[in-house]
Amino acid sequence: MEDEPAAAQVISKGLREHAYAVDVAADGEAALAQVDATDYDAIVLDLMIPLKDGMSVCRAIRQAGRNVPILIVTARDAVDARVEGLDAGADEYLTKPVEHAALVARVKSMLRIKGLHDTVQEQTARLGAQAAELSEWNRTLEQRVQQPRGPHRLDEPGRDSRPRGRRLTRGCEPGASPRPTSPLTPPTNSQVRCCWPRSDWPGARCERARGSMPPPPPG
Repeated sequence: MEDEPAAAQVISKGLREHAYAVDVAADGEAALAQVDATDYDAIVLDLMIPLKDGMSVCRAIRQAGRNVPILIVTARDAVDARVEGLDAGADEYLTKPVEHAALVARVKSMLRIKGLHDTVQEQTARLGAQAAELSEWNRTLEQRVQQPRGPHRLDEPGRDSRPRGRRLTRGCEPGASPRPTSPLTPPTNSQVRCCWPRSDWPGARCERARGSMPPPPPG
């Protein structure tokens, strides 16, 4: 943003030589209109421009919530002017005459900072989205845990249909106990009442079996 055509041409030409795309605005109102219409990566701003001075343009850009880097290039070299420009929202302040290399170096520096800022914003947005998704999962899980359980269905596939509430001796009907035997001597068929068919005893039935119950397979 430069009102002097010669100065604007020198600055824009130098930046284009470093592969930057440059737009030029000759006054403050045109500058604000271009900023509203275009998402610029950086702004080079002169303070002494017509219609709306550079300080007002800088403040308006910041009040609009735009974080675009702003470099003030001006002939006002007083300390008060520097302080005012930085307080208005500028990121850098150079006084004329300015060396072309210094101008390009400041622009590159501002663009690096903007790149880091954009990366942080993207990561923050991504983390926010992940946190919201995790919160929704937790809420759904809590709702499922708090839901009352329905009655137990004995005919549900894969569930044991034996009645609950009394601990049963494995291989015996309710209330029946095998006769005590020696730890080294397995019980005979007449000492066991089979209540529930066992996969390792084919043909076992829920009745007292004396000599009719096939012995369990070895092992």
